[in-house]
Amino acid sequence: MLVAVGLTTAVLVGAPVLLYAIVTMDSAAQVRQAETLADTIHNATGKVDTGNASEVTFEVVVPKYTNVTALGNTLTVVYRRENTEPIIWSETYGHNIVMLAGPSFAPGAFYVQVKHVADVIEIRFSFTT
Repeated sequence: MLVAVGLTTAVLVGAPVLLYAIVTMDSAAQVRQAETLADTIHNATGKVDTGNASEVTFEVVVPKYTNVTALGNTLTVVYRRENTEPIIWSETYGHNIVMLAGPSFAPGAFYVQVKHVADVIEIRFSFTT
């Protein structure tokens, strides 16, 4: 009887704790992916902005809860999981930025092209196949 009570308690307490740990690890992995995305896109945009490259293309994973936006000359990557404070990576550049296609519609793997065209930095996301 005592063993049954102990096992029942372990399952009732252990299962929610295990599920919480899995969600926490998943969130941490998504934050790392969002940070990698932000670092990579800001590095590429910086190279194009300063004239060190006219075009940079790379592949990146956009995790769930992540959005990339451009407003004027500011490029922002935001990770915001439900009921949490957003994590924001934002940089301002010398050229205006235009998003020709963005990953705000779905997470996944993308090719990203950052290109200087007519005094504007164009950023284009396209799904990998």
